[in-house]
Amino acid sequence: MKKIITLFTALLISNFLLAQIPTSGLMAYWNFDNNLIDTSANTHNLTNSNSTTVYAPGIKGGAVNLNNPAYLYSNDNFIPFGPFTISCWAKHAASTTFSYPTIIELTQGLDVRFNGPFTNIGGDFYYNNTMYASIYNPAPADTNWHHYMGIHDAANQMAYVYIDGVMAHSQATGASLTVYGGLGGAYPCIVGGGSGGSVVNPQKDYDGLLDELLVYQVALDTNQVKAVYCDGFLTAPSFTVSGNTLTISAGNRDSIQWMLNGSAITGANSASYTITASGSYTVEVFSHFGCNKTSSAQTVTIGTGSGINDLNTIQFNVAPNPTSNFININSAVLNTQINIYSIDGRNIFTDKIMGSKKSIDVSSFENGLYIIELKADGKISRTKFIKE
Repeated sequence: MKKIITLFTALLISNFLLAQIPTSGLMAYWNFDNNLIDTSANTHNLTNSNSTTVYAPGIKGGAVNLNNPAYLYSNDNFIPFGPFTISCWAKHAASTTFSYPTIIELTQGLDVRFNGPFTNIGGDFYYNNTMYASIYNPAPADTNWHHYMGIHDAANQMAYVYIDGVMAHSQATGASLTVYGGLGGAYPCIVGGGSGGSVVNPQKDYDGLLDELLVYQVALDTNQVKAVYCDGFLTAPSFTVSGNTLTISAGNRDSIQWMLNGSAITGANSASYTITASGSYTVEVFSHFGCNKTSSAQTVTIGTGSGINDLNTIQFNVAPNPTSNFININSAVLNTQINIYSIDGRNIFTDKIMGSKKSIDVSSFENGLYIIELKADGKISRTKFIKE
């Protein structure tokens, strides 16, 4: 039974790791990569109220900068009757004087906005031309990127606000949501602003950056919410090779796993990893939800000299080799740091040689092959020994 449960759990995790941004019900997707084009192929392109559209580095590629101030709008009459989901990444300006800046407003019937100077995130939903439900919860007031999502689940008559993939608030709507044409139908969709009846309300202008804005005509479920968040949060990794050390590129992630020939290396979860075997290496990054992105593979070859490592920067000897109890190190360089690694890359011993000689008790080590490494003044060398 335990094996069956473990297998079932592994299958669930595997399926979640393969989760992609859902496409079913997608009405519009603006990635703001130096254009205002709807990349969902539904042609809900945006127009800038300002003559010039400014872009900046975003969460994925480019982002639109609304600090001009400016707002974006679409004249297309696409109305999300019933269920809907609004999702975006936003980065607040350092300060604002606007009363309730709005990320997006659709047909004056629903919007996702802040209440006050970015202290709360809100979702306002109108029913029969009257504001029916208003959801607020404390939102990050810093100037970092954050993910915001508003969902109306018409089937269960519930509305939700998610911040960074986690549900911040929920509220019953009590009835199926209907929306009506905002601004007389002139601007059914406003991005980075909101209406004030028949005109755009300057108090609703959003002052900051927006990226990866999606509008769905369906209510995304919890796993889909996480997949959308993870896709934006995780940075596709790459890594550099310097000698025998692999170093991951900068980027968002909650955890790291180095892989050799497709298998996880036990304990290899830091930004840098010193290899102990030749092969095909990749690195995976994970969010706290468990979803991941993986780098391209690189083949890396380690020196295989018999005694002194091929790097040959620190001359040293290890004897006896093989050994059962002690190894004696004789180094040509004074005051070096010693690291001993198991064959799977775990650092199991660290010490220093005060002088040129050191004796190390390895009697408690499991039998097998080990890598011993000496470092000093930017120099590094490695060799192998066998515990038997």
